[in-house]
Amino acid sequence: MLQWLQSKPLTAIEALQHMGCFRLAARVEELRAMGHNIVTQNVSVGKKTYAKYWLHKGVNDERFSGQG
Repeated sequence: MLQWLQSKPLTAIEALQHMGCFRLAARVEELRAMGHNIVTQNVSVGKKTYAKYWLHKGVNDERFSGQG
């Protein structure tokens, strides 16, 4: 998962299809707890909203972690 996030964004459906991961948000929180700076972007399409995650390649700063 971390390798994927280093090269491109990841959504829950991609995590399920490619990695068999049903709980992407939980895995992202675990990676953040390990010190990885993962950004969350909420994307709205019509009435549906989903999260897109990627690894920020800059300094580990709360402004970019998706947690602040």
